[in-house]
Amino acid sequence: MKERVLLLAHTHPFYQADTPDDSERRAFHEGVISSDLAGQREFSWGQVFCRLDNKSNKDWLVLAYTLGPQVPMQTAAVLLHLHDHEPEPNKD
Repeated sequence: MKERVLLLAHTHPFYQADTPDDSERRAFHEGVISSDLAGQREFSWGQVFCRLDNKSNKDWLVLAYTLGPQVPMQTAAVLLHLHDHEPEPNKD
């Protein structure tokens, strides 16, 4: 089976790069797990968790899954919709 990892980190202008452990973004990611996934972190198709990249001080919402029929909404159209939902942040 093929395994995949998807890293997500939302952006917002008020985030400060020197916030200890990127705690504001971590709180948002934990909120997504709590509200959208009802707190569930392990599934038949994989797992969801948060990880801090210490080098960049950026928290990531990590989705690790195995390709197969048990993974919901894995079509290219759905993935493109999710990607296009939010514009890329401006790089100043």
